[in-house]
Amino acid sequence: SKHVYYLPHSYSRDVHTPIGRKSDDAHDVFFCGTIYPERAKIISETNWSGIDAKICGTWALVEEGLEKTCFDHGVCFDEVMPNSEVAKNYRSSKIVINFGRTYGWTPDYEERITDITNSYSVGPRVIEAIACGAFVISEYRPEIVALFGDSVPTFRNAQELEELLRFYLDNPQL
Repeated sequence: SKHVYYLPHSYSRDVHTPIGRKSDDAHDVFFCGTIYPERAKIISETNWSGIDAKICGTWALVEEGLEKTCFDHGVCFDEVMPNSEVAKNYRSSKIVINFGRTYGWTPDYEERITDITNSYSVGPRVIEAIACGAFVISEYRPEIVALFGDSVPTFRNAQELEELLRFYLDNPQL
């Protein structure tokens, strides 16, 4: 249709700013958002030992067994925080993880679906984190590459995520 437009995500310049970025980093790794089952799967399969991470959000859509596995790592919290608090965590963490959303519903909302093959675009959190001056590692999306080139490293599974986290935590000058 010729009357369809793409409006990219944006951010609030009052909230999402690098001003106030702390030099004494609060966490090695931070993520805040809804924990969809595919996100919980990657979180549960990642070895978090030796990494000071804070992964928070709502876990309402995750099966109890998978949720417990994530919480057993000691890095996950059932916590919803205001956007200004999220921005403070972006500014104070060494690395911010961006998970893409592949979880959704059929048009009639009768069925939940997961289809990573059609997931193209970034969510608002990656834009907000970068506006706060955060170093972001993101789940792969073609739009991440289109927007940021190779300045945002990407992963496709838990093993790649862990390798990237450990590499950049060991090489902070990069």
